[in-house]
Amino acid sequence: MDGVRELPPTPVKACSGTLALSECRWNTKLTWRLRGLPVYTVIVRFWQQQQQQQQQQQQQQQQQQQQQQQQQQHYITLHYMLHSTRSGNPSQGPTRGS
Repeated sequence: MDGVRELPPTPVKACSGTLALSECRWNTKLTWRLRGLPVYTVIVRFWQQQQQQQQQQQQQQQQQQQQQQQQQQHYITLHYMLHSTRSGNPSQGPTRGS
């Protein structure tokens, strides 16, 4: 029991480690009450948070890829329209040389 009492009850001790900031704030309030709880409950909560962050990152990457594909399609259609207007009737509109 002496080993447990050696740790000073400071918020810094509760914040140190691999816990996220939200977990850190939550820990500073309840650290000394949760001494009786097993450690794996905190680890499970931290792991769930990490999983959520990874899922969000994957969704963002997928959205970026979709946006890039859409931009390429727009570019191809614009390019085709420019070529068709240049090679077609000049009366369709003013064509500027590149």
